[in-house]
This record gives sequence, C-alpha cells and structure tokens, in this order.
Amino acid sequence: MQNSQVPTSHRAKVAEDIICAASYITMLPAIAALILPRTARNTRVRFHACQSVLLNWMLIAVGFFFHLGAGIDQLLDTGSGVRFEWAFRILCMAFWSLATLSLARGGEFRIPFVASLAQKQANGWLFRRFSKVPVDLPVAHNASLKQAMQLSS
Repeated sequence: MQNSQVPTSHRAKVAEDIICAASYITMLPAIAALILPRTARNTRVRFHACQSVLLNWMLIAVGFFFHLGAGIDQLLDTGSGVRFEWAFRILCMAFWSLATLSLARGGEFRIPFVASLAQKQANGWLFRRFSKVPVDLPVAHNASLKQAMQLSS
C-alpha cells in the first residue's frame, strides 16, 4: 500500500493559492492576510492582498458613478436605473470570479495598472514591518514541523 500523504511543499503551495484566491472574495480576508504574521511573510500573498484591496476600492469608486447614473436616470424619468445597478454588479462578479478561479488553480492574476501599485505597497515599509519573522519560534528546534507550519515564501 502506498503512502497517500501529500508532500509539505505541495500543501504549502495549495494553501498559498487558496489564501490568494480568498483575498479577492471581499476585502476582509485580504486585510486579514496583510495583518496576520504567517501570511504577511509570504510575498505572493501580500501582493494579491494589496491588489485585492486596491481593486475593491476601485470598484467602490466605479460603483458610486454607476449609482449616480442610476439616480440621474430615475431623476430624468428615462428609466428605473436598474440597468446601471445590474451592470455594476455583473462587472464586480466578473472581476472577483476571474481572479478567484485563476488563483485557486495556481495561476496568476495581474491587473495592469493596479499590479504595479500593489507591488509597491506589498514591498513598502509598513507591510515589511508586519512580515518580520519573530526571533523565538516555539518549534524552531524541529525544522520539518516549522516548515509545515509556515507558508513557503
């Protein structure tokens, strides 16, 4: 009978992919990934969390203009404004679905303008400060356990 245990490096890669994908669902997992030390140490997780926060802020700004267009549409009595609201919802769902599915499968998702800003933020002084490795880890004497507990950088 073969050992069906998955290697630690594969588990770390899958966990990294899932955390990166989860950060695009809402801003809460992205902010948690930026604050929690184990995930903040990983540069890929930090990048996708920063890109997710920037993308969500951008979508909030675009949503404001769609909502404004819906209000003007109702004010001018040319329609109910529903088409603006649904257009925005479909746009958000498309971005979130594309990002989440791409990252969950192990791929990459980079938005051209937002990616450069996210890279600068992820490597900035604030998030590097959060990502410092503590001096005394309780499992520092057991290298294989330490590797299993941390995400690969």
